[in-house]
This record gives sequence, C-alpha cells and structure tokens, in this order.
Amino acid sequence: MNSANSLTERNNHTLILFDKAKQAITEAASVDELKEIINQAEALRLCYKQFGDSHEMQNQCWSIKVRARRRMGEMIREMQESGILASGKGGNRKSNHHGDLILSDVGIEHPMESIRAKKIADIPVEILEEFEGKNSSKELTMAGLNAYVKNLDHQADIEAQKIEIAANNFVPPTGLFNTI
Repeated sequence: MNSANSLTERNNHTLILFDKAKQAITEAASVDELKEIINQAEALRLCYKQFGDSHEMQNQCWSIKVRARRRMGEMIREMQESGILASGKGGNRKSNHHGDLILSDVGIEHPMESIRAKKIADIPVEILEEFEGKNSSKELTMAGLNAYVKNLDHQADIEAQKIEIAANNFVPPTGLFNTI
C-alpha cells in the first residue's frame, strides 16, 4: 500500500472516531464522561500538533474538546437550575443547602472549569461552527474563539446603537459650542 492510500485510510479512520466522539458527547450522562472525552481529545490534539499533522486534524480534536466542554456547561447549568447542584453562591460546603451536590461531587475540582464550560455553553452552536469554518486553515484556540465572539458582540452593540439613534431621530447639534 502506498503512503497516499495509507494517509487517506488513516484520515478516514480518524474521521470515523471523531463522529463517534460527537455521538458520545450527546449520549454522555455525567460530567465525568465529558471530562474523559475532553482529556482524550486534548491528548490527541497535542499528538497531532507534536507530529506536525495538518491543522485539520488538530482542529477536529479541538472541536470535539470544545463541544464536550460546551455540553458539560449545559449539564452543569441544568443541574443547578433543577436544584441538584448548588448554584455556587456562598462559596463553601457550609453554604450548601437542601442536600445539593457541589461541583467537586460531580467531578469538577476547580470552579474555573465550571465557569469556562458555562461560558462556552453560552456561545450558540452556529457561532461556533462559523468560527471553525472561517478559521479552518489555522490552529483553532479558545483565545481565538473568545476574541471572535467578543468582536461579534461589539458589532452587535454598534448596530443596536445605530438603531437607537435612528429611532430617536437624533440630530447632531450645529454651530459653535463652548467646551471646558
């Protein structure tokens, strides 16, 4: 078998694994299952990076990791809203009321892990896919995604201000003005 066929076969096999990982994310029943997917995707991403494989394969791993973290954020929020998991207000186990679980009980040792997961869960899937599509030729990162979302938010704010100004029939002042 020549190397081109071997590479194509390996990529096809890897894409099948990515499809299985996406399915595992949707079927995950616990935070621990999602953390395992996140850890495996990151380990594989780093392997691809270390061996100099294409950004496509690294980005597939990044995408799996982000989608699993996004699902984890949704799961945490669902547990908090239903009262299964303490909301995090109060800061310690003593503030835990009504027998709620706390983050460490569901496998999250660092509160920032929960905060980051919920922040990713706030990003619509369409925006995530748009970011991935526009940046597919380079390495995808959380910093890049955060900057992309922040820029979209800024553009939306500007558009909202334009609409507000137009709705209020704003007329800028004319003439000379005294300034201090």
